[in-house]
Amino acid sequence: MTPTATLADALAQAEREGRTLAPDPALAPASLDEAEAVQADVLERLRWRARAWKLGASTHGARNALGLSRVFSGAVPADRCLGTGARLPLATLRQRGVECELALTVQAPDTPTLQRLEAADALEREALARRCVLACHSALELPQSRWPTLGAGGALALVADNGAAGWVVLGPGAEPEALDRARTGRLWIDGEPVASGDTSAFVMPPLALLADHLLRLARRGLGDTGPTTVLLGSVTPYHPLQGAARVRAGFDGLPAVELELA
Repeated sequence: MTPTATLADALAQAEREGRTLAPDPALAPASLDEAEAVQADVLERLRWRARAWKLGASTHGARNALGLSRVFSGAVPADRCLGTGARLPLATLRQRGVECELALTVQAPDTPTLQRLEAADALEREALARRCVLACHSALELPQSRWPTLGAGGALALVADNGAAGWVVLGPGAEPEALDRARTGRLWIDGEPVASGDTSAFVMPPLALLADHLLRLARRGLGDTGPTTVLLGSVTPYHPLQGAARVRAGFDGLPAVELELA
């Protein structure tokens, strides 16, 4: 078995058994492309079909911290995509922390649209991506890693680990046009404001991030056929959760999203 296959097998087995594993430098991916190949192998072994995708290295802070040259995507299966007001036991979480995210529900582009996206300039690419948007949402992400801590083993190990994709909680959908008003996001814990940030944190405009994601998935043969939700990135720092908590997040012009942790 090759090192990449061995790593994929170990990550998939850790996920099945609900445990973590120590990073092994001998199995570390040598490049971002190789890390994404491990990720694809893990998804295949787990038979995970994405209901949502989370973008990684999509903010200036994350890009600088990870030292990666581009954005990557992690897949979230349907059983880990929750609606606002959901209740989640803390005992189900390997790592206990939350982020405030801006999310878009999108219809997968057809082949002609993908071809136009590939050839388009920046402005046309954003216009084409806008046509794919069905709704926009305030969202919460609770990252979950198969490594002992988030980021253990470095940036490429994080990508191989499906971007530490964990649980996603979506707020009610707003009309696509609301995206233009959704600039500042805020996070509350037990009713107290703990963090805020805005979309200037992103390394490119929201619709450009979406177009980039759709093209990368198509090139990797992971393109979707139906609607999925794309979490564009966290505008607030990762916030640790201590004990039971009520978590709330919201963007300007969008309905808030809430989660109860017990």
